[in-house]
Amino acid sequence: MFLPPYTSDELKFAYTYRVYLRWQTYRLRHVLVTHKLSRSDIRSIGAKYGIRILRTEWDETDFIVMASLAPTETVSACASKLKGQLSKRLREFADTDAPILGKGYFACTLGENTEDAVEKYLARQDSHHGYANRVRSPVLTITPNPEANHLQPAHARAYVHLHVVLVTWRRKGVFASPESRPVFENWESLQEAKRFVIRKASFLPDHVHMALQIHPSVSPTALVAELMNAAQDLMHHELPESLIRAGVDRLWQPSAYFGSFGQLREGELRKYLDDWRDSHRTL
Repeated sequence: MFLPPYTSDELKFAYTYRVYLRWQTYRLRHVLVTHKLSRSDIRSIGAKYGIRILRTEWDETDFIVMASLAPTETVSACASKLKGQLSKRLREFADTDAPILGKGYFACTLGENTEDAVEKYLARQDSHHGYANRVRSPVLTITPNPEANHLQPAHARAYVHLHVVLVTWRRKGVFASPESRPVFENWESLQEAKRFVIRKASFLPDHVHMALQIHPSVSPTALVAELMNAAQDLMHHELPESLIRAGVDRLWQPSAYFGSFGQLREGELRKYLDDWRDSHRTL
């Protein structure tokens, strides 16, 4: 049996990948030339890198951006590109080579759901799919308690959360407990090296849900390909009879869904920014 590996280039995604970014000026010094910036300036900087700017606010010490990213993008690269170009523009306005923005940044993903809502949704997959009344449900839900210290970059604070859904080849029923737990343990063994943690996982016969936290330098596309290949390799070498019984040519469809989420809903953050902007208008 030959199972071709998955490559990042072949994967198709349905996704929502949004991030809130915040920078402050160097040593919180007031930068008077910030009034020369315009929202079109920042949108054009984002467009240069394929980053869609959804919202921007700033004053003389703080800069806030809400952006939508492509699946191949990383949060850290997005922060670096936007911050670097913004700093360059401000230095031009101020006619100085001195640092304008501080070294670090804050970043968090956002979406329509919160972390708590996503984890509750994963916990209800047996009832959601009609398996709750079965004596032996085929659904396996696992809630580990991983350390996430290795997910913080040196000079920033970043909280990048994704809800990932992988679907088996042609939605064939592959997973039951004998297959689900070894695949989960295999993924769990990769967490430190690949810089992610699994907050919750729910295995159903024909698809898998995961709530993940990832390092800001990790690309969702690359991580999904890693997880797909790791699971397929394990099944190929250790549980080939499960693949044969299911009649699949590969373990997964070459596609996936992922949605970003965080501690707050996107609408709540937009309301915060409305209030932040209005408070500055009254100063």
